[in-house]
Amino acid sequence: MRGYLLGILVLLKYCSCGDWHDFDGDIKDFVVGNSKLFILTEDRLHQMRHDLHEENWKYITNATHHNRVFILVPFEANGTLIACGTLDRYCEILDLNDITNKIYYERDVTVGPRQSEKAFAVIAGTSSSRYLFVGKIFDDAIDNRYSIVTLWNTLQSQLGGIFSKIADSSSPFIQTTVRDVEFVDGFQRVSPSGSYLFLNAKTDNRSIVLWMNNSKGKKTQIIKSLRAATIKCCSDKVRPVLVASTVIPSVNVVIWAGVFSAQNQQDPENSALALYDISNIQGRVKDFCPNGENPCGSESDSELQPLSVVFKYSSMSAVAAMRSESWIVLFIGTSDGQLIKLVLDEKFTPGCPTVLYKSDDERAVLPRMHFDPVDFKHIYIAMKKQLRRVSVVLCAKYKTLKDCRAALDPLCGWCVNSHRCSTQDECLNTSWVSIPKDSLQKQLFSFQLTENSSRKITLYLSLSLESTGNPAFSCVFTKDGVNLCDGSDPPAVFPNCSCSFSDQRLYTGGSKVSAIVTVGDQKITDMLTLRNCSSITDNSPNASYTQCVQCISSGCQWSSSSQSCGWTQGPGPQLNIQDACKDLFSEMVYKEPNMLSLKPNKASFHGRNNVLLTGRNLESVTKIRIRGEMDCIPKESPVFDRSSDTLRFHIPPSETKGTVKVCVVTPDDRCHGNSTITYSSQPSCTRIQPTVTWNSGGRKIHVQGSNMELVESVTFVPSKKVLETQYSTSSGDVWFHSNPYDGISQFSLLLNVGNSTVDCENYFQYQPDPEFTGFTTLQVANDLQVNIKKNTDRLNLSMSEVNVTGLQGDQQHHCVLEKIETNAIICKIKGESGVVVAVDSLIINVGQFSKNLESQSGIIYLLILAALILLIILGAAVGVIFHRKSQTQMNERMNQQLEMLESNIRRDIRQEFVDLQTEKSDLIDNVGAIPFLDYKHFASKIFFPEAGTLAAVMIRDIGQDSEQTTVDEKCQAFAALIRDKQFLSCFVHALEEQKNFSIKDKCTVASLLTLALHGDLLYLTEVMEDLLQSLMDQSSNANPKLLLRRTESIVEKLLTNWMSICLYGFLRESVGQPLFLLVSALTQQISKGPVDSVTEKALYTLNEDWLLCQAQDFEALIDGPNKNMSRAETALRRLRQGGRELEQYVEDFIELSHQSVAAHLCPPTAIGWKARASHPSKPCRTTSTLAGRAYSSAGQAASALHSMAVLQVYQAKLLRGLDELGLEDSPLRELRSATDLALRATKMTAQAIGRSMASLVVLERHLWLNLTEIKDADKVAFLDSPISPTGLFGPAVEGFAERFTAAQKSSQAMRHFLPKRSSSATAPSRPKPAPTQQPAKCFFFQKRSN
Repeated sequence: MRGYLLGILVLLKYCSCGDWHDFDGDIKDFVVGNSKLFILTEDRLHQMRHDLHEENWKYITNATHHNRVFILVPFEANGTLIACGTLDRYCEILDLNDITNKIYYERDVTVGPRQSEKAFAVIAGTSSSRYLFVGKIFDDAIDNRYSIVTLWNTLQSQLGGIFSKIADSSSPFIQTTVRDVEFVDGFQRVSPSGSYLFLNAKTDNRSIVLWMNNSKGKKTQIIKSLRAATIKCCSDKVRPVLVASTVIPSVNVVIWAGVFSAQNQQDPENSALALYDISNIQGRVKDFCPNGENPCGSESDSELQPLSVVFKYSSMSAVAAMRSESWIVLFIGTSDGQLIKLVLDEKFTPGCPTVLYKSDDERAVLPRMHFDPVDFKHIYIAMKKQLRRVSVVLCAKYKTLKDCRAALDPLCGWCVNSHRCSTQDECLNTSWVSIPKDSLQKQLFSFQLTENSSRKITLYLSLSLESTGNPAFSCVFTKDGVNLCDGSDPPAVFPNCSCSFSDQRLYTGGSKVSAIVTVGDQKITDMLTLRNCSSITDNSPNASYTQCVQCISSGCQWSSSSQSCGWTQGPGPQLNIQDACKDLFSEMVYKEPNMLSLKPNKASFHGRNNVLLTGRNLESVTKIRIRGEMDCIPKESPVFDRSSDTLRFHIPPSETKGTVKVCVVTPDDRCHGNSTITYSSQPSCTRIQPTVTWNSGGRKIHVQGSNMELVESVTFVPSKKVLETQYSTSSGDVWFHSNPYDGISQFSLLLNVGNSTVDCENYFQYQPDPEFTGFTTLQVANDLQVNIKKNTDRLNLSMSEVNVTGLQGDQQHHCVLEKIETNAIICKIKGESGVVVAVDSLIINVGQFSKNLESQSGIIYLLILAALILLIILGAAVGVIFHRKSQTQMNERMNQQLEMLESNIRRDIRQEFVDLQTEKSDLIDNVGAIPFLDYKHFASKIFFPEAGTLAAVMIRDIGQDSEQTTVDEKCQAFAALIRDKQFLSCFVHALEEQKNFSIKDKCTVASLLTLALHGDLLYLTEVMEDLLQSLMDQSSNANPKLLLRRTESIVEKLLTNWMSICLYGFLRESVGQPLFLLVSALTQQISKGPVDSVTEKALYTLNEDWLLCQAQDFEALIDGPNKNMSRAETALRRLRQGGRELEQYVEDFIELSHQSVAAHLCPPTAIGWKARASHPSKPCRTTSTLAGRAYSSAGQAASALHSMAVLQVYQAKLLRGLDELGLEDSPLRELRSATDLALRATKMTAQAIGRSMASLVVLERHLWLNLTEIKDADKVAFLDSPISPTGLFGPAVEGFAERFTAAQKSSQAMRHFLPKRSSSATAPSRPKPAPTQQPAKCFFFQKRSN
């Protein structure tokens, strides 16, 4: 496991992520070959592909002998890599394709320098004589002359062999009298052949170039051809130190670029990049000469002045260059971790710098940078422990032709056919539109106006573009949406077009013309301002100056002599406004401001808020202008809180890092002052100390990291609370006081930098305030020692955070802290002049938390007295409570048992009702069609519920299909009489007054009247109203709440019939179906359990009065145990046979076992189970079902495993037979071993499945045994009985019934001593079991009654 973890750590440590690679140590040097990269770190040499994929590495040092490699040169022509180190002063030749392959090794070779020195080496010479030019300070000083350049052999065939410096009979070299020399760079030029070495002479602060003619062939001749020159930089200030250099590819001349430094990092122009022509170095430099020359060197035509200083910056550290036709593209590395791209035209005029890469920290870019030799589209840069591969072209990010041209990158152009910005090699067989040579001095659109004698104006428009082909090109000029041109112009030819129009279209005040230029599928639109320059006038007090500004801003030509405006030659300002109007500055009246200081003057590239500027005469300042060498357009920031000597402004964000210039701008747009602001990397948080505070707040929290002085405030997440911070110059961190917070929670911090935030990966917690519980005092000589008790917490208080003050009356005494422990604070109050100090109370302040503690000496006596009084009261109260409790204890106990029993019953009823609701869908499927009665039979059942002969006769007169019968005259006369309301009322009252007129007779009369008046319900309703009024007026019905409770009068039955026939439609269409389903569901629920055939009580009923709690002994309607056991044996035989019948066996086994045990546990319950036994509660049923399924699955797995074992045995036999044939085959023996192991694994798996199936059987036994009253000790015999196919409990079930019956009788005997609850008075009169019998209670209620 440790090996795996180590491998993972190594993989993560050296992982390559995209276009960068991180190493274990600092990068010392790296070189690029045609196909490989070689990176030198402190203790390793790495070999990588060009895509930064690591191929090989080797150690170059060990723990006992430290080694440093200073020379690393690829010898492409020989396919080798030369490396020289300090350990034993060795040199070795490595295979260029595999650095672990050492071709040659030699010790005691003085090629490389000592441990603390630097060196530079390059392979130079003719094709037949290749030498290793090594520049370093050698130890063999003779007459204070040191050899600094030596030529070493690179081949064994050369004179003296490999790594020899001998030439003929001597060893030529270049020497110097200057001791402190540092080589910086060097290169060889093929045509004309020459080698250049660049170095710094630190003693007299000079930068020197050495040139030697390689075409001589021999070492002595090469050394004697030495020429040298001193390099000067620059005219504005002396920068004597050469930092880095590169040669710019050229044909006829040698243009060299060098980075020079003044060694002042605070200076925004500390370093400068200058270009030099080093094609013809013919002079000599003092103190540098070939060996044997006296005197050593002399000054003669030995100074090189720069052709141009193209870039200035605070901290350049590396440079590389490439050429694209007449363009020069420079890549500049900086000490603050940036890679800058700078474009120069053929006149060395620089364009606007762009940042290709910017690090998050201040790691410096190493002086050597190398291009990818395959396509030169990537450059390799090294920063501390990281090597990056950065793309030098970013064409793909420009989506339009206008954006592609605005980049002013000669490597990027618009590919017309592919409609994208790309390099030229990616755009074949089509037009490639790019920037022309003079694009740095021109805008994209340039135009010129001319006017002829006929007052016709011609507008000539030209695009600053060039193309490799002839792309489709057109121009359209519109004014106010109308075409401006008169159509007399020639067709447009890329990149020029024209438009002629009458001067009447050009208004006196100027005109806005929209120019739409189409190149291929790209449309470029610009708004041209055409003005009559002579009309620009101004009547303000400062007319001359403001008129000049307007003229230059409009693109017109300002005449200083006539102070007038003339025709323009271009679209915008052709001169700087300050230069053109400088003679008019005196007309502006204001005091010139003076800048004194900026606080703070450092910001991250996110910017900074609320910077204070102090100075004089600042009231006329309108804005702040910030400009650096990287800014083509200066940044400007408005001012606020301005006064004569102070103002504030915000430092805007920057895309780059470095030092920039700051000045204040006055209304005439002049800039005054010359302060600086330094942009650096964003802050990085590494630690929060402490990481916990208390709820009341006020704790001083320190945030540590890098560049913390740039942090303005912190934000708590997720509360979004912002707290101001203070910077500590001594520790370099920031701190703040925690704010109050109620609760225990964890927060993260965001560092607010300008208008951005930086995450702080550490967390911050709130804990409760410290708890101080009391204090004691101890006299020590004249001092008073105070011991403060506190509860243990996680705050880790320091002595500087706690302040303790002692109070004695009006006097306060400071308590000096001596120690803080986990549960105590010890401090001491100093006594004065021998006076003994005492305190009554303490005030403890911890941040914003404050605590007052009183002395505990007086409180103790009060507590003792209060405790005595409390004990007396408590004793009396306990006596009263005990007396009352002894009287009511028995009653409460009995009531509690009864209430618990009733509560359990109701809970079970509610649970069963929930189960009933879940079975609704099954009920609907089983019911089918609803058996609705037609109206005739419905009315018959309502009117005549007993369905006698009268109902059979009268049903014919109900409904629309009633039969028409002939009646005699008496019936007709009686029918006419009942149509008289008064007669009918008297008739009803007369019948009801007869004593022998029963309720049944009243119901019959009411039904007959309803049937007779069925055809006239309106009349029947009126009669009912009169009869009801008479019923209400009777004295016996004084209480209206008792009316209509029972059908004891004719009118009540009439009302019942009337409501029934009126509700028939509603019942059939709306509520009939739900009511029928409810009844069916109740019936189905009742039928699920046993129903007493005598009392009609049921186990599953919603009526509590008819709940079957005590039932007669029923006989089980299931098969006997012997039959069950025989079926189980059959199922067991199926199991032995295996295959598809296994699942059926398990189902039969579980089912029959349930039935046999259920017959012993509760015979009445077992009756209702019919075909399948089940547990009485739903959780038990679910558990049993799941156990059965698991048992079935395990059995199927056992059957499959048996088949696998048979096949594996057969396979083992075949393999053994092959082995016995004498086949000496290692794979065969391995296969036999694998087969044996598989058989053992199969055996162990079978044993595990057997144990799981046995556990499932024990689980099923446990479920059934929990339903009995058998003690836990007796259950062990049943749980541990052998598993048998004859039943769940096997032979142990034979004594099951006897034990259950004995336990049941014991339980029943105990219930004679418990009081029984009386029956409700309102219970319906139904047959009940005889009280003398003691039936067997079901386990369901029996356990709850105990």
